[in-house]
Amino acid sequence: MSEKSLFEKIREAGTHSVIYGLGAVLQAGLGFVLIPLYTKYYSTETYGILALLNLCGMLAGSIFWLGASTALSRSYYDYADADSRQKAIKTAFSLASAGAAIQIIGGLFLREHISQWLFRSSEYSLYVVLALHSHQFQLAQLGGALV
Repeated sequence: MSEKSLFEKIREAGTHSVIYGLGAVLQAGLGFVLIPLYTKYYSTETYGILALLNLCGMLAGSIFWLGASTALSRSYYDYADADSRQKAIKTAFSLASAGAAIQIIGGLFLREHISQWLFRSSEYSLYVVLALHSHQFQLAQLGGALV
Protein backbone atom coordinates (compact mmCIF):
# COMPACT_ATOMS: atom_id res chain seq x y z
CA MET A 1 0.00 0.00 0.00
CA SER A 2 1.54 3.31 -1.05
CA GLU A 3 1.55 6.49 0.98
CA LYS A 4 -0.80 9.21 -0.15
CA SER A 5 0.74 12.42 -1.37
CA LEU A 6 0.24 15.61 0.59
CA PHE A 7 -2.09 16.93 -2.10
CA GLU A 8 -4.26 13.79 -1.91
CA LYS A 9 -4.47 14.08 1.88
CA ILE A 10 -5.45 17.75 1.67
CA ARG A 11 -8.03 16.99 -1.02
CA GLU A 12 -9.48 14.15 1.06
CA ALA A 13 -9.63 16.35 4.17
CA GLY A 14 -11.31 19.08 2.13
CA THR A 15 -13.88 16.66 0.75
CA HIS A 16 -14.72 15.37 4.23
CA SER A 17 -14.91 18.92 5.58
CA VAL A 18 -17.34 19.93 2.84
CA ILE A 19 -19.54 16.87 3.43
CA TYR A 20 -19.70 17.28 7.23
CA GLY A 21 -19.89 21.06 6.96
CA LEU A 22 -22.78 20.79 4.52
CA GLY A 23 -24.62 18.53 6.96
CA ALA A 24 -24.14 21.04 9.77
CA VAL A 25 -25.25 23.94 7.57
CA LEU A 26 -28.35 22.05 6.42
CA GLN A 27 -29.23 21.16 10.00
CA ALA A 28 -28.91 24.79 11.12
CA GLY A 29 -30.79 25.97 8.03
CA LEU A 30 -33.63 23.54 8.66
CA GLY A 31 -33.90 24.80 12.24
CA PHE A 32 -34.05 28.36 10.93
CA VAL A 33 -36.68 27.50 8.31
CA LEU A 34 -38.83 25.75 10.92
CA ILE A 35 -38.99 28.80 13.22
CA PRO A 36 -42.04 30.30 11.41
CA LEU A 37 -43.82 26.94 11.64
CA TYR A 38 -43.04 26.63 15.33
CA THR A 39 -44.21 30.16 16.08
CA LYS A 40 -47.37 29.72 14.01
CA TYR A 41 -48.52 26.45 15.58
CA TYR A 42 -47.02 26.68 19.06
CA SER A 43 -47.75 29.18 21.75
CA THR A 44 -44.84 31.14 23.18
CA GLU A 45 -44.90 28.92 26.26
CA THR A 46 -44.85 25.67 24.25
CA TYR A 47 -42.05 26.93 22.01
CA GLY A 48 -40.06 27.93 25.08
CA ILE A 49 -40.56 24.48 26.62
CA LEU A 50 -39.43 22.83 23.37
CA ALA A 51 -36.34 25.03 23.20
CA LEU A 52 -35.48 24.37 26.85
CA LEU A 53 -35.87 20.60 26.39
CA ASN A 54 -33.65 20.70 23.32
CA LEU A 55 -31.04 22.71 25.20
CA CYS A 56 -31.22 20.27 28.10
CA GLY A 57 -30.56 17.32 25.77
CA MET A 58 -27.67 19.05 24.01
CA LEU A 59 -26.07 20.14 27.27
CA ALA A 60 -26.38 16.68 28.81
CA GLY A 61 -24.91 15.14 25.65
CA SER A 62 -21.95 17.50 25.86
CA ILE A 63 -21.32 16.55 29.46
CA PHE A 64 -21.90 12.81 29.29
CA TRP A 65 -20.04 12.17 26.04
CA LEU A 66 -16.98 13.27 27.98
CA GLY A 67 -15.45 14.94 24.92
CA ALA A 68 -14.63 11.58 23.33
CA SER A 69 -15.41 12.54 19.74
CA THR A 70 -13.49 15.81 19.98
CA ALA A 71 -10.52 14.13 21.60
CA LEU A 72 -10.50 11.44 18.93
CA SER A 73 -10.56 13.90 16.06
CA ARG A 74 -7.73 15.80 17.72
CA SER A 75 -5.50 12.81 18.50
CA TYR A 76 -6.28 10.27 15.75
CA TYR A 77 -3.31 11.18 13.56
CA ASP A 78 -0.93 11.33 16.51
CA TYR A 79 -0.79 7.53 16.29
CA ALA A 80 1.57 6.16 13.66
CA ASP A 81 0.23 2.65 13.12
CA ALA A 82 -3.23 1.34 12.27
CA ASP A 83 -3.51 -0.77 15.45
CA SER A 84 -3.01 2.25 17.70
CA ARG A 85 -5.53 4.24 15.71
CA GLN A 86 -8.04 1.40 15.94
CA LYS A 87 -7.54 1.28 19.73
CA ALA A 88 -8.13 5.04 19.90
CA ILE A 89 -11.37 4.63 17.94
CA LYS A 90 -12.56 1.80 20.17
CA THR A 91 -11.67 3.75 23.31
CA ALA A 92 -13.50 6.89 22.13
CA PHE A 93 -16.54 4.90 21.10
CA SER A 94 -16.56 2.96 24.39
CA LEU A 95 -16.22 6.17 26.41
CA ALA A 96 -19.01 7.87 24.46
CA SER A 97 -21.20 4.77 24.79
CA ALA A 98 -20.66 4.63 28.54
CA GLY A 99 -21.50 8.33 28.86
CA ALA A 100 -24.60 7.86 26.72
CA ALA A 101 -25.72 4.93 28.88
CA ILE A 102 -25.24 7.00 32.03
CA GLN A 103 -27.25 9.83 30.48
CA ILE A 104 -30.09 7.55 29.39
CA ILE A 105 -30.31 5.68 32.71
CA GLY A 106 -29.93 8.90 34.69
CA GLY A 107 -32.66 10.50 32.59
CA LEU A 108 -35.01 7.61 33.31
CA PHE A 109 -34.47 7.74 37.05
CA LEU A 110 -34.25 11.53 37.44
CA ARG A 111 -36.88 12.60 34.90
CA GLU A 112 -39.33 13.79 37.55
CA HIS A 113 -36.68 15.81 39.37
CA ILE A 114 -35.33 17.35 36.16
CA SER A 115 -38.83 18.27 35.00
CA GLN A 116 -39.61 19.76 38.42
CA TRP A 117 -36.34 21.71 38.40
CA LEU A 118 -36.77 23.06 34.85
CA PHE A 119 -40.51 23.67 34.75
CA ARG A 120 -41.69 23.59 38.37
CA SER A 121 -43.90 20.69 37.33
CA SER A 122 -43.44 16.97 36.73
CA GLU A 123 -45.84 17.22 33.79
CA TYR A 124 -42.95 17.27 31.30
CA SER A 125 -41.02 14.28 32.66
CA LEU A 126 -41.73 12.15 29.57
CA TYR A 127 -40.42 14.92 27.34
CA VAL A 128 -37.28 15.22 29.47
CA VAL A 129 -36.60 11.51 28.89
CA LEU A 130 -37.23 11.88 25.16
CA ALA A 131 -34.92 14.89 24.92
CA LEU A 132 -32.14 13.08 26.77
CA HIS A 133 -32.58 9.95 24.65
CA SER A 134 -32.88 11.64 21.27
CA HIS A 135 -29.47 13.25 21.52
CA GLN A 136 -27.92 9.82 21.86
CA PHE A 137 -28.64 9.10 18.20
CA GLN A 138 -25.56 11.19 17.53
CA LEU A 139 -23.58 8.31 19.04
CA ALA A 140 -24.59 6.16 16.07
CA GLN A 141 -23.41 9.00 13.85
CA LEU A 142 -20.04 8.99 15.65
CA GLY A 143 -19.77 5.23 15.25
CA GLY A 144 -20.56 5.45 11.54
CA ALA A 145 -17.99 8.20 11.02
CA LEU A 146 -15.31 6.16 12.78
CA VAL A 147 -15.78 2.98 10.77
